[in-house]
Amino acid sequence: MNLSEYANNISISTSNSFSTTWVGTLKPKYAQCFASAGNSRYRLHFVKGKVYFMLDLAGGFDPNNYPLMVIKQGMKIGNPVWTWGGTD
Repeated sequence: MNLSEYANNISISTSNSFSTTWVGTLKPKYAQCFASAGNSRYRLHFVKGKVYFMLDLAGGFDPNNYPLMVIKQGMKIGNPVWTWGGTD
């Protein structure tokens, strides 16, 4: 899914070592949508004219039992992107 097909002005609204939330303004065609989707690590909400995409690594561990962390985040070609890691 290319998030920029549904929204404009997408940027990071909050971020910490374990999670990042991107928010954008839904395009007029989707502005009245009310929906959510997700799994244990990702969530997508269409609410009140905004889109929220949340990455949450809290509670995740690598094979060495160290917590997963968000190392870098941003946008690329209309989509949220991130790098995550634990130990090597």
